[in-house]
Amino acid sequence: MFAPVSLDQAIEIHAKAAISRVGRRAEAQTLERARHCEARGDMDGFSTWTKVADGIQHLQKQGYKPRRLPR
Repeated sequence: MFAPVSLDQAIEIHAKAAISRVGRRAEAQTLERARHCEARGDMDGFSTWTKVADGIQHLQKQGYKPRRLPR
């Protein structure tokens, strides 16, 4: 069995995946997703995706390098 994933762990996983998938555009695309949630009235989604964008920014400042670079 797998242990449950906390929200903080999920945010880090999504931040790393976004960087791996789209590289430098990760933060901008994630913020766009957050704004889309906000426009639909999904404030939980807005909050979560904003945290993912913050996580991306933090990882990039720390020099995080994904194993697989975007094509």
